[in-house]
Amino acid sequence: MAFAGEVVPEHRIVLSRFDGPVIGPLRNASLEIGHGVGGKVVARRRPVAVDNYFRTADITHHYDRIIRAEGLFAMSAVPVIVGRRVVAVLYGALRTAGSINDRGQDVLVDEARALEQDLAVMARRAEHDELGDAVELQARIRATHTRLRMLASRIESPEVRDELRAAVEELVGAAPSQAYPVARLTGRELDVLSLVAVGRSNLAVAVTLGLTTHTVKSYVKSAMRKLGAETRLEAVVLARRAGQLP
Repeated sequence: MAFAGEVVPEHRIVLSRFDGPVIGPLRNASLEIGHGVGGKVVARRRPVAVDNYFRTADITHHYDRIIRAEGLFAMSAVPVIVGRRVVAVLYGALRTAGSINDRGQDVLVDEARALEQDLAVMARRAEHDELGDAVELQARIRATHTRLRMLASRIESPEVRDELRAAVEELVGAAPSQAYPVARLTGRELDVLSLVAVGRSNLAVAVTLGLTTHTVKSYVKSAMRKLGAETRLEAVVLARRAGQLP
């Protein structure tokens, strides 16, 4: 029969996958690392094979009762390693005395290597998806930050405007980085730079804020000077590093 166990965070192997009938308490058995065939595989990070599970001195015999109840004798096990960590163990076992031949060993090793490749691909896809989600979320935060700043700029009441702007700044989140100490930008400079950050031209910024293009350019130059930037794009990057834009 063939079966497999997952290495769980508690440093144990949980036997959960079986190809062939299970007649004893092997299903969902929880094995300690270092004990039995599978435990030794995880500890050594390489295959282990025994011709007679009960007579070999190469392993501990903590699980003789479980193996005997299942009627198994010869056993071979191979680690599944992903990211330098053993994540699972594949087993092959016989219910008769003898040994698992070279062909059987090769099949087990090949299956382990194939599973490693599949799991590695799945892990990379998951990381890519998480990164994509994070980028999308950041883009939404930045767009929301810009829209709310524009809304605040149209509010006549100073108290309400200041309260909304304070709430908007909570979207920025992190405090200014000590590695990039810069002068604090004014509210209008941040209004202008937040629109620049989403790709607006000086003319588009002027139309949105009800300013002249000349005034927008003045705000951009002032922000660049405070941030030590040479371009509009660099000003946006430095403002984000300083925690003044999301």
